[in-house]
Amino acid sequence: MANIILQTGKMKAYELTMELGRYIGQSEQFMNELWDGLMDYPPVYEEYVYYLEHQDILGEYEFRGITLLDVFVSQMKYFNLRHDTGKNTSDCNKVEMVISAFYVFIQVHKDPKTWLPKVNAGRGMDFYGQ
Repeated sequence: MANIILQTGKMKAYELTMELGRYIGQSEQFMNELWDGLMDYPPVYEEYVYYLEHQDILGEYEFRGITLLDVFVSQMKYFNLRHDTGKNTSDCNKVEMVISAFYVFIQVHKDPKTWLPKVNAGRGMDFYGQ
């Protein structure tokens, strides 16, 4: 019986994932790739469920010295640099940034040699001299 309840929870999480994808304008293919990654890495999935339930990042799970919060901050810095702003403006879709952070965190798990340097790369102009 507990397995049925668990599977129902995953079905609901999957439905919410697809709904979030539509909300942020992301393809179903991308969202399914994200979902597959979440299924491959249970600690990341647990953080994702926390996000779905609380609309907040837990950031407790650490992989090779980084957390989802680190990846999220990296994503925000990248957004700010791309848009030449010193801070995230009202046109920054935070849900999209969180989904992107989960996607990148999964990529870090799959290929840390390639992705860890990207997450830890350049601190940007805001931190010049520090």
